[in-house]
Amino acid sequence: MVPTKEEEVNFSSYRRDINELGSAEKFVKAILFIPFAFTLAEVMLFRETVEDEMFHLRNSFSMLEATLKN
Repeated sequence: MVPTKEEEVNFSSYRRDINELGSAEKFVKAILFIPFAFTLAEVMLFRETVEDEMFHLRNSFSMLEATLKN
């Protein structure tokens, strides 16, 4: 889940002790310093799942094609 713009601003402007944050908040604050981090994560997820998606689509089209031929 991607933080909202408001959350990004809040994390970016946070200047107090980082140890006051929970582990998830620390992670988000750190990841915001990586350019396009969330976009890159989405791309990696897509690359990981695209073959499975294509397999299921091919099977669906094969079944549809076989049904239409009969």
